[in-house]
Amino acid sequence: MALDSGRRVLCFDGRIEHTLDFSLVNGLEEGGLFVVRSFGGDGRPAVLLAEALRRRRATVVVYDYCLYSCASYLLFASSTAFVFKGTLVAWSLPVSEHLCSSFEEARDDGPKRLENKVCSYAPPEYQAAYEDLKEMNKWYVWTRAIDPSMEYPPQTAFVRRVLRNRFGERGRYPSNLLWTWNPRYYASTMKTRVVYEAYPENQDEVDTMTASFDLRVIYDP
Repeated sequence: MALDSGRRVLCFDGRIEHTLDFSLVNGLEEGGLFVVRSFGGDGRPAVLLAEALRRRRATVVVYDYCLYSCASYLLFASSTAFVFKGTLVAWSLPVSEHLCSSFEEARDDGPKRLENKVCSYAPPEYQAAYEDLKEMNKWYVWTRAIDPSMEYPPQTAFVRRVLRNRFGERGRYPSNLLWTWNPRYYASTMKTRVVYEAYPENQDEVDTMTASFDLRVIYDP
């Protein structure tokens, strides 16, 4: 993470680790730019970073890729975000040896959602930590979503059907499986105004964007 000498631009490029020091955010001029490229990482520091950016009224600028917890938390950190053309923004579920996946009824009565639950064999301390993470996620959605009861991370009906058709019987959720979320849904769902210079046009374009990574990304048309 680096802050320019004028305190107008703060850049972050890397993984969101639990030891992340984001004290530089406090030096960012109010209304400045937060430029990010990240594969995601730990959800808790991602939420804390998002809160710090919101206090500075920063504009989030995403380039190249913003995946996992970067998409879930940093994209909607503040009131405005801009996504450059050719940038892959994609969501996923948390993955752990102690998490088991299943398809559950969705609140919108549409196709079932892919969800994670703590496996029965997980140690009690993991169960407690995951419950804390769920509460934090619930609080984050309450502060950023138009409807605080929305299920997060987002899964459109199309994405849910693809997940069920392709991976419904394969057991543990693969860590390299993600999906995009078409920005046409954002205005009615999230408080943040997100502007895409160009959302990918099709699955082929997404596949090209992920060719150098060990990722499978479902395109949400």
